[in-house]
Amino acid sequence: MYADSSRGKGVLSLYAAENGGGPMLELRIEQICSMPPYDSDEAHVQLTADLRASGIPRLDAEEILTATRPNVPLDQLTGGRLERLLTLMDRCIE
Repeated sequence: MYADSSRGKGVLSLYAAENGGGPMLELRIEQICSMPPYDSDEAHVQLTADLRASGIPRLDAEEILTATRPNVPLDQLTGGRLERLLTLMDRCIE
């Protein structure tokens, strides 16, 4: 498989429903935490706080977010949660 390093690293993936479940948005938080400026302990603490502040129940279920790739059910991304998450992800990839 060819990897194009100029494309950067993916931080979000959208998955179709599987085994009767609904569609999911995978957050590649460990990928974000491997890139500057998010590769420090201080940045991990802030990113975790920002993700938890988004109000997404699936993210509250993870004890340590910075080493995970949580799959968030799309039905949890309502009431402004999606907008808050995308704003945060946009800030991460700038």
